[in-house]
Amino acid sequence: MRPFRWIRAIAVVLAVGFVFLAFIGIAPAFNRARLSPEKAAQAKRVLAVLAHADDEVMSAGLLHHFAQSGARVHLLTLTDGAANPNSNLEVCEDRDIRDCRAREVRNAAKRIGIEELTLGMLPDSKLLEHVEEGALLVREAWKRLEPDTVLTVEPSGLNGNADHRAAHIIVMNALHQLELTKNGPPDVRVYLTTLPFPLNLVLRSRMPKGGGVAMEHFLLDEAMVRVKTEVASLHASQAGTLQKMSWGLGPSVLFRWMSRESFWVLEGSALPSFVEASVEASVVQ
Repeated sequence: MRPFRWIRAIAVVLAVGFVFLAFIGIAPAFNRARLSPEKAAQAKRVLAVLAHADDEVMSAGLLHHFAQSGARVHLLTLTDGAANPNSNLEVCEDRDIRDCRAREVRNAAKRIGIEELTLGMLPDSKLLEHVEEGALLVREAWKRLEPDTVLTVEPSGLNGNADHRAAHIIVMNALHQLELTKNGPPDVRVYLTTLPFPLNLVLRSRMPKGGGVAMEHFLLDEAMVRVKTEVASLHASQAGTLQKMSWGLGPSVLFRWMSRESFWVLEGSALPSFVEASVEASVVQ
């Protein structure tokens, strides 16, 4: 019977490999809606609001493109990043993880071309308990920059992470409080970071049903992949987590395979209704 077990094991491995290769082969057919560099270059003042230091890696290519196109790019990192048990303190000179992660995101922001970085320093892993403080930070950043473009994560938080979901809620609440949607569609475009097919299925990354907004993909050239990889490497204390999130491939290999960044782009009449629905949903939660 043992030979048959080996045969079954080999058959399972081959089947999984076939499905994986099939996904790679058909993924481009599902990820065809391209976000043109020209459209992205329309941004002049960009506010990115993310939960953790290193979350900017996910959108580093587009943020770098914004900066290279002449936009003023500001990043608001909401938490202190202190709760990750996998953080490597050996690479931190002072062994203080808060200071270490702040230093890392400053270096990453500089490599991307981000003009201003604000560290919210709210408690990592507990951001859902600090939505009002987070919304205040967004409103304060808004007054300084008056952005025409906002970037944050989609409602599911990409991988269900509670802080990621809180970052989305915080931005939607801030937009509501700023009354940008009060008198019709605002002159603001919102990029919600998401994952392309098939990663969105694996990690259950999704938008609410009936949103009517198409997923768009910003294609990365070799130079942008290199920048994205360098930005990831600057978060040395999080190398283990980034390795795990790339399924052991490492950021460089992952970014070359997944050489696109995916977004739900909200603008015009789609934005006010989405903001109001998001605020209502967050109240229900």
